[in-house]
Amino acid sequence: MFKIYHFKKLSSTNYEARKFSAGSIIIADTQTKGKGRLKRKWSSSKGGVYMSIVLKPKIKNLNKLTIIAVKAVQRTLKKLDIATKIKFPNDLQYKGKKICGILTENIFKNDKIEKMIIGIGINTNNPLPKSLESKAITLKKIMKKGVNNKKIINKLLKEFNLLY
Repeated sequence: MFKIYHFKKLSSTNYEARKFSAGSIIIADTQTKGKGRLKRKWSSSKGGVYMSIVLKPKIKNLNKLTIIAVKAVQRTLKKLDIATKIKFPNDLQYKGKKICGILTENIFKNDKIEKMIIGIGINTNNPLPKSLESKAITLKKIMKKGVNNKKIINKLLKEFNLLY
């Protein structure tokens, strides 16, 4: 269903995804200008999962897609025995610390939705800046070992497909 495009470095997977058609997945090893809701910066150093899914939505309530994405990540992490809680509407937390953020953007053309981009950032093996250590956590820290990002992405896409 999806066609994957992998980049070493992008400013933002969501920004790059604007150039691609529905059914595309944009993945970057690092982002120089990763972003979250309310134009907040998303730390995107090498080692994390940074990806965007480009869709032509089939559902009327577009807000549901953010929930579908966050639930897909939650189910993926549960398979690693990582119990998380959703911080509504777009974050996942582990013991009160952020482990994942979702950023959904709608692209309109002639007042009609042309496509939707769902950005997903997961702290997996990436080092966190000192300023975020009290607010965020990585899978590597929780599991006390590195994780395979490709396997995480593949499981995540399967879960997303099931829920979507």
